[in-house]
Amino acid sequence: MNEQIGWRGTAERLKNEAPRYVQLLPELPRLVHRALQRDGSGEARLLVRMIDEQQRTNRLLLVLASVLGGFVAGGLLTLALLRWHV
Repeated sequence: MNEQIGWRGTAERLKNEAPRYVQLLPELPRLVHRALQRDGSGEARLLVRMIDEQQRTNRLLLVLASVLGGFVAGGLLTLALLRWHV
């Protein structure tokens, strides 16, 4: 267990990942600067589109449930009228 999550495991993973960290560290300031400069307009537009799509889906489900409920109610009413007349 120590080899997986303890100090030994951490040291082994660090040793295995060191080449990637050597490449990533020089790029880190540029990546952080780019992330801080980026505005959230793309994400905001995507969120608005997702909300619109969710509202459309909800309306469609409401119509579908209403139609299905109408068919069930009509069928039950038909059965009740047939039994009442017989």
